[in-house]
Amino acid sequence: IKDDWTDYQSLCSKISEAGDISMLVNAVEEFDVGKGKVHKTSDKDLMATLNANTIPFTFMTRFLGPQLKARATDGSKRSAIITMSSYYTQWRSYNLPIFCASKCYTDGVSQVVGYENPDIDVLTVQGMPV
Repeated sequence: IKDDWTDYQSLCSKISEAGDISMLVNAVEEFDVGKGKVHKTSDKDLMATLNANTIPFTFMTRFLGPQLKARATDGSKRSAIITMSSYYTQWRSYNLPIFCASKCYTDGVSQVVGYENPDIDVLTVQGMPV
């Protein structure tokens, strides 16, 4: 997973070339490698967890969102954004602080995107851990 947003802009451009995109499913999950010890986890590992859980979601929504909104605005077509968040947005685990925080981020942003775009079906799923 890259943390450079321009990679996602390029990816979304290539996806758009494939044709009419009607649905975006955001589903990325990387757990804390430090097992709750933020102060003992390397900066690299902290950034990797944050980047994996927030950057793809943010920029895929950012760059494909206008296309999804445009197709939904005329009323003849539907668009959807499904974000796979986590049960940990409601139940914070002491040994997954960065993961829980990043899932709260995706959950919150996804819900706001839904409020701001009533013409797009936005679903935020808070799945149970397996």
